[in-house]
Amino acid sequence: MSNYRLTRHLKIRAKQRGFKETDIPVIVDVGKQIDDNKFFMSNKNIDREIKKYKQVINALERLRGSTVVMIDETILTVYRTSQRTEKSLLRTKH
Repeated sequence: MSNYRLTRHLKIRAKQRGFKETDIPVIVDVGKQIDDNKFFMSNKNIDREIKKYKQVINALERLRGSTVVMIDETILTVYRTSQRTEKSLLRTKH
């Protein structure tokens, strides 16, 4: 997310209207820009973001227990770790 300067007025109004300070950059980054200074969070924008995050969540679920072996910046292999090996890996010091 980009950095935005938040005015005192915005902080007061956002709080009165039930918005968190962290909501504002989300609306600006994800919402549709209506004109030079207005951003609107439509159902279409929200649905697109939800779909994107669901895909990320599905990938994370599918990758549980995966291991990548890398030397320098070269990836040598990828495999699924057995539970026994996983416990061993988690005990290893880094």
